[in-house]
Amino acid sequence: MNIFAWITLLIFIVYFAAIYGASKSGWLERHNMSLAMGFIVMWRTQRGKEMIESLAGRATEAD
Repeated sequence: MNIFAWITLLIFIVYFAAIYGASKSGWLERHNMSLAMGFIVMWRTQRGKEMIESLAGRATEAD
């Protein structure tokens, strides 16, 4: 394996270790974050929630 493959592998290992530690310690929940599909960090914001609600409102008005 070349050096770029090793660096990529190391980055993935560090990322998964950090996510696992943050999940087990409760850090994600304290900062209003959660895991989507097990490895993607989803950050829930008030602005994002309002946008989703406004889009959902438009969809129901069109019916």
